[in-house]
Amino acid sequence: MKTILKLCCILLFGLGFAQAQDGGRSNASSSNTDYKPKKGDFTGAILFGRGNFMNNVGVPGAPVTNSNWTVFSQAPNATNINGNSNDITNIAGGEARYFIKNNIAIKLAGGFVQRNTPALQNIQTFYLSGDNVVQGNDPETPNAVWIPNYSSISEDRDTELYITIGGEYHFGSKLNRLAPYVGMNINYHYLNRKRYDPTVIFQTNTDNASSSANDNIESDVLVYDIGTRAAEVIGAGFQLTGGADYYLLPGLYMGFEVRPLTFIYARSEQLPAPGLEASIGRTSTWASFTQTHFKIGFKI
Repeated sequence: MKTILKLCCILLFGLGFAQAQDGGRSNASSSNTDYKPKKGDFTGAILFGRGNFMNNVGVPGAPVTNSNWTVFSQAPNATNINGNSNDITNIAGGEARYFIKNNIAIKLAGGFVQRNTPALQNIQTFYLSGDNVVQGNDPETPNAVWIPNYSSISEDRDTELYITIGGEYHFGSKLNRLAPYVGMNINYHYLNRKRYDPTVIFQTNTDNASSSANDNIESDVLVYDIGTRAAEVIGAGFQLTGGADYYLLPGLYMGFEVRPLTFIYARSEQLPAPGLEASIGRTSTWASFTQTHFKIGFKI
């Protein structure tokens, strides 16, 4: 709530400052100054509102941690266009526009996340106690030569991406600071998650085993994962857009944008292990006036 109030105060201050600047100029100079973009201008903005990533499909669990090794199938869900909980304090991405004509602009918006954690194999230590092989370190060995057990690090790879390509038509306005527009977006969403736990546990079971009778040593092997597990989502769609930019200064503006109509089709795949069949889900979503963005931008 405090953040929202701060943003509102900034907006009101900006509008008041712009109005004061207009009032301090002569009527002739004020009416002749047009703040709106022209052919060849470039604008960039930060978008505030609901996020655009489609990331609600999870990777299947590993066999050792998953009862009966069940793939809990999920269909993709376009939560980025839900009707509730739009938050003006959330930075939802960036946007760039280039004006090919005074009233026509092409637009590119998007966001990208790449995360990669390589796997690290676990290490177990054993020692010979009489005729038995025992897991751990020999308590009778000096601490200086002890070798600890090392746990594993699971492989964790994430890629999240959304891209919006669109066009806008800007209307004329009696206000030299106000630039209303309508447009259309083509959207692409991509998610890829990969997990692999390299842990292998050797559990010894000895019966009168010694260094000269190694064949009597029995061991159980517990393998946590049999290969890389993955989840992938690919989505595409379009949006009709409408909004307005208000220029506080010749190179600074604030704006709002609404999406009167949105369609997204998404397909997901969940793979429990290499070589196995993937679980496939599909979802199509229609929405109207469910995604609104607040902008703070600049013009060059």
